[in-house]
Formats: sequence, C-alpha cells, structure tokens
Amino acid sequence: MESMDQNLADPDESNETEQTFLQEDGSTNLQALVLHNKAAIMAALKSNGVTNATSEYSGSGDEGSTGSVTVHPENTAALEYNVTVKMIGSTFDSSAEKWITKASDSNLTLEQALRDVTDQLIEMNGHAGYEDGDGGGGSVTFDVENDTVEQDHYDCVVENVHSVHEL
Repeated sequence: MESMDQNLADPDESNETEQTFLQEDGSTNLQALVLHNKAAIMAALKSNGVTNATSEYSGSGDEGSTGSVTVHPENTAALEYNVTVKMIGSTFDSSAEKWITKASDSNLTLEQALRDVTDQLIEMNGHAGYEDGDGGGGSVTFDVENDTVEQDHYDCVVENVHSVHEL
C-alpha cells in the first residue's frame, strides 16, 4: 500500500503558481498537484460530514476505469457537492507550432474530483497502464480523520511454469 500522508502547508495559504504544477521540461509535478487536490477534497469531505471516501478502479485488455465511489457515512448528496481542484490541460498553439500545458481550476462534483485524483495517483505511483494485458486495479481511500490518502494497488500476472521431461 502506498500512502500520501505528507503534511504540507495548506495550498490556499501558499502562493501557488502554475510553475508549482508544471516542471521546466513541461511535464506535470504530479505530487504537488495531488497534494493540492487532496487538501481541497478533504475540506469538502469534512464539510459534508464524511469520514472517509473510497474510489475503486480496475481493468484489463487495454480498458480500465474508476468504478464505484463511496463515502462513509453514506451521503449521496455529498458526492454532488462542488469542489474546485487543479487540472492539467494541453492545447496546441498553431501559431507557435507547439503544445502549451497549463494548470487551471476546475469546478467538479466531489465524485468526479475523487475519480480524477484517483487517476492522478495511479500515474504518480507508477501504475499507469495497469489496465494493459491481464490488468489490475485497486482502491484509493481518503481518510478525513487522519488526513491521509492510501492507494492499495494490485497487478494481475499470469505465471507460466515450464518443465521438460525426457525418458
């Protein structure tokens, strides 16, 4: 299990700029992005009386997705609550003939934000492509009381045992 239980300053209190989420080479600083979004999601969960939320994902044969998203205590209205998270997007600038990557605020339902941060964690923790071949899956649990996010991931592996016998 992998845990994102690092305690960093509240992102709303810091002077975050686009450079916080984008590295010099144009790649995404996924850890900064996930930690920022974690704070926003935890605040939304807490304000809705939710003690934990779990999103499950699975896939194989090149298809995978986040399946169920649940909150405890059960509160379906909480999943429709709007929360603002940072998302990374790219557009092609035809005049400059290059891709431009930007971080921007996205106002999403809590359910969609949980799904998107699950996808960010999958990539950040080295599990991108989990759905290829025999597949894999896992869950991401947001524990409000302990201010932690834990990803529990598994990969499906087919093992071949080969033996040769000669008489």
